[in-house]
Amino acid sequence: MAAERTVFFDPNAAEHGSIFSNELFFEQAIREQLPVELKDLPLRVDLPRHVHRPGTRGPSGGHNFLYDPARGQPVPLSSSELFRQIPLSYRICRVYAESSAHNAALSAALDILVGPGVADDRTNM
Repeated sequence: MAAERTVFFDPNAAEHGSIFSNELFFEQAIREQLPVELKDLPLRVDLPRHVHRPGTRGPSGGHNFLYDPARGQPVPLSSSELFRQIPLSYRICRVYAESSAHNAALSAALDILVGPGVADDRTNM
């Protein structure tokens, strides 16, 4: 794998109207960001989609609560504002090449489209 980034989609994001909804669009966008001499570089892309918020009707459904100090009692977590901020889905944007010779250029192209890949901070938050 030459480069990878994750793109998160919240309830208001237009995932299906983005370049991340179609591998052909994504590959074309990557190629447009590459230097002229690399435009025809043999590569493949992969955009697996992950639904980040599964239904809560399984065994853990009804077991998550958050204390609401305004009410003085716990409320189901599914009704809190915090829970609504969890992304609905995400795409893992992967670019594969035959060799690692151009990983830096592919990673830079991906940074332009998705944003720089960043590691977790020391608190892992």
